[in-house]
Amino acid sequence: MNHLVVAIGGDSLERTLAGIRNPPAGDASLREGDVMRRAGKLLPLDPARMFAVGDAGKTGGMLGSLREMAANLEADDVPEEYRELLRSIKDALPTAAEMEGMFGVSVSTMRMTDDGLVLRSAWEMPPP
Repeated sequence: MNHLVVAIGGDSLERTLAGIRNPPAGDASLREGDVMRRAGKLLPLDPARMFAVGDAGKTGGMLGSLREMAANLEADDVPEEYRELLRSIKDALPTAAEMEGMFGVSVSTMRMTDDGLVLRSAWEMPPP
């Protein structure tokens, strides 16, 4: 069986291949680590059509993504009539330092039931 591995960035290919050859074990692995244990306390981790788990304590989750996107926009990136709104959004969103520890683990599952498609999502707020 052939596989294609794509790694972008300095030294990323060797780190990626080393991780594939010697995957983390025990608490260092995703499956057996603290994040997955905490996710299992929020929602049952039964088989599902879709499963997502994240550590928003490090990323800020969707709010962190929005903050990063807004921080990278310049006034000239938006029409003039929206520039004041952009400044207001930037001022209202917390900084990376303020967001650290704001959220914890997040988990989402999607299952098909006799009643239809069921999406469940839970977040730790604030993290333990």
